[in-house]
Amino acid sequence: MVLQPISRDEVLQLVKTRGPLIPNDLRQSLKLGDTILLGAMLSELASKGLVKISSVKIGGSPFYYDPANPAALEKVASHLNEKDKRTYDLLKEKRVLRDDEHEALIRVSLRNIKDYALPMTVDGALYWRYYLVPESEAQLLIRKGAAPSQPAPPAAEQQAVLAEKEAASVAPPAAPSQPKAAKRRKGSVQPGEPKPSDSFAKAAHAFFQQNSIKVLDQRLIKKGESDFIIELPTPVGSVTYFCKAKAKKSTSDGDLASAKLQGAAKNLPTIYLTNGELSKRAREMLEKELKGLVVKRL
Repeated sequence: MVLQPISRDEVLQLVKTRGPLIPNDLRQSLKLGDTILLGAMLSELASKGLVKISSVKIGGSPFYYDPANPAALEKVASHLNEKDKRTYDLLKEKRVLRDDEHEALIRVSLRNIKDYALPMTVDGALYWRYYLVPESEAQLLIRKGAAPSQPAPPAAEQQAVLAEKEAASVAPPAAPSQPKAAKRRKGSVQPGEPKPSDSFAKAAHAFFQQNSIKVLDQRLIKKGESDFIIELPTPVGSVTYFCKAKAKKSTSDGDLASAKLQGAAKNLPTIYLTNGELSKRAREMLEKELKGLVVKRL
């Protein structure tokens, strides 16, 4: 069977008139080709700057859109996860947000919605402007004091995933969930084999061994920082956790919130290991908003 050739010009025109699109949208519009081929064509067009790729995804596929029409991206904001969509709505309404006036979960979310939140610094303070707001207009809003001064209240979904007790140790919860299989990922290393140069990874493994904790998966992010999937024994079975191990003199509320979001994305409770102290704001967040997060100092 001879495959009918697909015109790149036609693909580009569809992106401009109907975008943002994913490869499957193109296949349905063209009524020919397959998603792999169309995805490759879109990537080629993106490499030439003719289309842009969104960070918003659906089913693992990003959207492709016309760089001359960024406003079209508003049509796919509905595909953001619930927390990020809430932050998107807040930023769109307020137009400019000052970073340090908002709780850490919102600040993490602002960094996640890269298509819609653009950073800018004014008088040493970090602000985020809605992507369709010109920088000059954002500057004027900030100078006039129009940037919001009150953060949005924390959402129920931003509370602790599990109601574990705060303790100095990693005592397992009374009602453990079923263990989840941890998949090997690119860049991960064999469990129990930290890099010799990473003393903090060694300390984390020593802690796991002392507490009979099994390492299912480990990913070295950088020296002094690793992500683990671990399994804790309990009298009625094992429970699986996401564990962020980070060597840092002072842990911020943003560090804790980011770790908690990573665990929530994996549908796992979270343990945070560090060799430093918690900042005042981090301690307050742990007490009020992240009660399900277990923090242990090595």
